[in-house]
Amino acid sequence: MTRFNGQAPLRGSHLGILLPTLCIAVACAGAGIATFHTERTASTFLILTSLACGLLAYAQGALSRKLGADIAKWAAEARRQSMAFRFDNVSGGLTRTAFIDDCDTQLLADRGPGAFLLLMDLDHLKRINDAHGHGKGDFALRHFSSIARAQSPGSLFGRLGGDEFAMLVIPQSPVDPVEFANRLLRSLGKTVWHDQQPMNLSASIGIALVQEGCASFDALTHRADLALYEAKRNGRAQATLFVQDMMRDHRYARAIERELRAAVLLNELSLSYQPFFHGDGQLCGYQAEARWEHPLRGTIAPDEFIPIAERTVLIDLLGEWVIRHACRQMASMEGTLLAIDVSASQLKRDTLVVTVQEAIKETGISPKRLVLQLTEVGDLSARSDLHRRIDVLREMGVRVALGNFAGKHTGLANLRSCPVDAIKIDHSLVARLGQDPLHNVLVTALINIAHACGLPVAVGGIETQEQFLLAKAAGADLFQGLYLAGAETYQTLQAETLSIVRAQPASFATAPSLRLLA
Repeated sequence: MTRFNGQAPLRGSHLGILLPTLCIAVACAGAGIATFHTERTASTFLILTSLACGLLAYAQGALSRKLGADIAKWAAEARRQSMAFRFDNVSGGLTRTAFIDDCDTQLLADRGPGAFLLLMDLDHLKRINDAHGHGKGDFALRHFSSIARAQSPGSLFGRLGGDEFAMLVIPQSPVDPVEFANRLLRSLGKTVWHDQQPMNLSASIGIALVQEGCASFDALTHRADLALYEAKRNGRAQATLFVQDMMRDHRYARAIERELRAAVLLNELSLSYQPFFHGDGQLCGYQAEARWEHPLRGTIAPDEFIPIAERTVLIDLLGEWVIRHACRQMASMEGTLLAIDVSASQLKRDTLVVTVQEAIKETGISPKRLVLQLTEVGDLSARSDLHRRIDVLREMGVRVALGNFAGKHTGLANLRSCPVDAIKIDHSLVARLGQDPLHNVLVTALINIAHACGLPVAVGGIETQEQFLLAKAAGADLFQGLYLAGAETYQTLQAETLSIVRAQPASFATAPSLRLLA
């Protein structure tokens, strides 16, 4: 059947007019022929033939009017579909395909100096959708879109998918790309109201300059994506400009990723154990850490290869290796606790729970001796799937702790929302103990808040006597660090006076935990 723009023009409504009319015309013509042969009356034949022609003309006109109306309707539908193809119906920005096509066109044309591409992610959109519904999430997308487009009305702006947007800026006069992005972030950070509730939004932005050797859309997005990753890694809600070192870092990360996968599969990693102590010097347990002695690169620190693994599901493979080997070795450590770091990306999948179950079954250790320390977890308040997995682990008898507490990725909100058994103060806070009186008060307050929630507190990264004394005076329960595991003994530490503590300002020295020691 003949089609028009993918549709069949001769539908039932058309045939309902055409077929009866043709039948009448054929019947009339047949009757005319019969009459002509039987009665030889030419006049009768002419009358019937004229009638048939009139009916055919009427049918043709009706069909033409019907086809004309349908063509207009099809054209309107084609325009509507074209608009839907080009524009996202939530944010109003260009769709991914339309944005890429328009960018390619712009980049091939005379774009002038100073052009740059912004790759933007609206921070925590999933949390907004999960906690408040997709209506509020759609409002956040529309608001972000309006802020971005108002920043440069003549620029190409599109939604690449989910919470990811892009903008190609071709300024008429020189513009600092970083300042441009920061102005956008400042505007976005202003409180906006929706359904009588305030909202404060933020975004992470990667910036790539249009330069010689990097003038295609693919090359630009690759660079902007690397800069965007840096913005997220450094805490989100900021703009980062691509620099060439990021490309070298990216190539190095890809090489490390490939080699780490081989190292795990070939069992080339090892475990080291950092002890935990009570305040009186009694050994409490150990924290297992993966160590990688690369045959060519030498020792590669966990802080270097674990973040690379976390970008992919390779962290699951690495995490399984650590848990299984640590549990096997733990079987010979009578009575002590064993802490193992677990990243938030591992907790997003059921693989972690299955691995822990199998490791406990294989080694026969008591699950109460195992502590999973969650790192880089962000805000868990809206993640019911993470809560479910934590609940399953705790029901098994495994203890769960919040690691890096009060660092840039683990906030106070998790104390009330996340079902955990302990916390570990972020090492960045411990390192500043004794350097700033207000910082001392902050650490003491965090420990007191945790105790009020019924949670014991561990502190790690203790490198000096002063840090140990201040952390102990602040009320910490467990201690870890190079200073404690070194030559100094706890008997010596207990004999030391609290002169360092008493020398602190009154605001710190009068904290509840210090009054007990004074």
